[in-house]
Amino acid sequence: MPIMRTLHTVRRLRGRLMTVTTAALLVLALLALPALAHAGHHPSHDTDRRAPALSRSAPGVGAQLAQVRAATARYHDVEVALADGYVLPPASPCVEGPEGAMGYHYVHLGRLGQLMTDPTLALEPTAPEALLYIPGPNGQLRLVGVEYLHPRGGDLFGQPLTDFSPPFGDETALHVWLWQANPAGMFAAYNPSLSCPAG
Repeated sequence: MPIMRTLHTVRRLRGRLMTVTTAALLVLALLALPALAHAGHHPSHDTDRRAPALSRSAPGVGAQLAQVRAATARYHDVEVALADGYVLPPASPCVEGPEGAMGYHYVHLGRLGQLMTDPTLALEPTAPEALLYIPGPNGQLRLVGVEYLHPRGGDLFGQPLTDFSPPFGDETALHVWLWQANPAGMFAAYNPSLSCPAG
């Protein structure tokens, strides 16, 4: 009997050890995400309000979003975005609604034009069709998120693109709030923590 009790105790302890080890690995993985997300981040943007940890809706979403952050970090400087082909379409407003704001949409017209010409093309996660900016108190634009546009819909990061009518045409869209926490969710259309300037 003592031997059976000992074996039972050993098995129970082994099970607890596996649980603790798994939990420790998950914590380490979560701690590594901010480091990946800030890859390529410029020190002058340390005051940016980052989006909170994502509860994953599909395997690998956290790693994919970290890649998008790394690819778009340089666009905190709107002049770099302009040089890379992102433009504010004529008469495009700072988009706001009862649910919050989206901000100004700086659109890569070349990339969007390719998708409109050939809707069979797939979206590229690290090359969003639009960048979302909110003006600060001094008028300086602050990057808050990205937006994917496609004429035929589809999904990205485990999320469907939904019908939407932005100021520059009718497409399906997916907003991703990479650089500003959104209480409504990482992929919500509007961000209730943001507002467009009065006037």
